[in-house]
Amino acid sequence: MELLTKTFTHPVSMSNDHTTSMVIDAHQSQSRAAERNETSRTNYVLDLYNSFMEEYRSGSVAYATISLLGQSCLASVAAMVLLMNPSGFSRPVQMIELFLVTIFCMGFNASVLSQQKEKFQVNLLIVSVLVSLTVICLHLF
Repeated sequence: MELLTKTFTHPVSMSNDHTTSMVIDAHQSQSRAAERNETSRTNYVLDLYNSFMEEYRSGSVAYATISLLGQSCLASVAAMVLLMNPSGFSRPVQMIELFLVTIFCMGFNASVLSQQKEKFQVNLLIVSVLVSLTVICLHLF
């Protein structure tokens, strides 16, 4: 009788251990997949940035001209939306926002005209566009 109980309980305990290990393995594989997904998103952004940098470097004169025009237009739209929209922001806050849009726009324009390194120009372009888009989104929505 004792031998029978040992034989009976042993497979049950093995199946519980096996089930537990399967759950742990599934959880570990999900966490590894989430890490790979996060890494792939980070790699995607870095790859996009690096490919943009290479493209900008290959035709820096043309891209500097186009980005200067486009970014200046975007900044002027941000300034127009900021000044036209009497939102809940106080006047000093609007003037600080206008100052930021103007400074980043002029900073990029100056970096292009003074022929700074391409990486510096691209980074200022990205910051300037993000500031302008943030101001536009804040005052339109």
